[in-house]
Amino acid sequence: MFRYDANEYLLLTVPLPFECETYATSEVPLAGLRLNVDILQLQELLMDIGEDEHFQPSMAASGINSATLSEEILCAAERLLDVMERPLDARILGKQIIREILYYVLTGPCGGALLALVSRQTHFSLISRVLKRIENKYIPKT
Repeated sequence: MFRYDANEYLLLTVPLPFECETYATSEVPLAGLRLNVDILQLQELLMDIGEDEHFQPSMAASGINSATLSEEILCAAERLLDVMERPLDARILGKQIIREILYYVLTGPCGGALLALVSRQTHFSLISRVLKRIENKYIPKT
């Protein structure tokens, strides 16, 4: 079980069931944002970062991770929600804002988990691929 609040984000890097219990009220509602990680976009981002000496992702990799929501991620998420209200803006700007969010997650405390997604020979990536294959083959699409 993971406990987190409005100041944190949850990163699931393997297909796992997710259940949330909250104590939302009309004065303090629950708001959530789900982003699917595009592996190609993540790989392109890593290629752009290259061998930059300032890029030191955390090495811990887990299928479920939580970390403090940085000001950069929060601002980008707010911009993403804003552009999603306008179809043209969403189509043109949405991917770049998602890329920005991925960048800040990758360079933050959960970076190792994202890095493991594209590192094909780690135990984590092998388990992730098996779980995705099981999900695609045996779980009905809704």
